[in-house]
Amino acid sequence: MVEELEFRFPLKDLEGVAALENLLVKAAKGERFDQHRDAALLYLDKDVKPADFLEEVVTLKSLRFSGETFSELVAFLQQDIARASPFPAVLKAVKLLLTIPVTSATAERSFSVLRRIKTWDRASMSQEYLNSLSVLFVHKPDLDLKEVAKAFITEQEERMRYFGW
Repeated sequence: MVEELEFRFPLKDLEGVAALENLLVKAAKGERFDQHRDAALLYLDKDVKPADFLEEVVTLKSLRFSGETFSELVAFLQQDIARASPFPAVLKAVKLLLTIPVTSATAERSFSVLRRIKTWDRASMSQEYLNSLSVLFVHKPDLDLKEVAKAFITEQEERMRYFGW
């Protein structure tokens, strides 16, 4: 199992992610970020031009960010999107960091559920129905069935009469 985790999530990639987060926070606070630069640039190699990224990172201190974490930086940038618009390469890096899955458990669970749902008998179901059924199976613990039933019943007048809502 450990070998599988190491294969799926190479340590150098995780180090690059951490370096990029640290670099962005330090740069936005106006602090030195040299120690994180190389690992962050290596991580962004194919997605962002290094020269553009570094040029923007150097001017990030103009944001006057006072937080301590990457999450606080993201919230700070979301408060006023115009504040972040002069930094397209930095925004792309932030988006890349935000789309990294914490684990692959949800995706694996989704495929497992699809195998159970999409049997030979149900091979002719529509894509919309399959998607809806998959969401119900995957997020079963999160659903309040009374709320789902209420939404279904109150959608049509005839259902409301039939179920006495």
